[in-house]
Amino acid sequence: MTRVFRLGKRPNPDNPSIAPRPIMVHFASYGIKNLVMESLYKLKNVDKKYKGINIAHDMTMNERLEC
Repeated sequence: MTRVFRLGKRPNPDNPSIAPRPIMVHFASYGIKNLVMESLYKLKNVDKKYKGINIAHDMTMNERLEC
């Protein structure tokens, strides 16, 4: 991973119960990213606290329409 950062606004300190913010992860190469994406099926067998994790490709609107 070359960069990891949060997306969206920080929660208000007076009301921290706002929904969790997504995390953007940049990988050094497409090969590593594809390896991670191909291994996602293993998440269905993990502990209950990790069941709510969603991982998706970051695509532009044109890329989404193309897919």
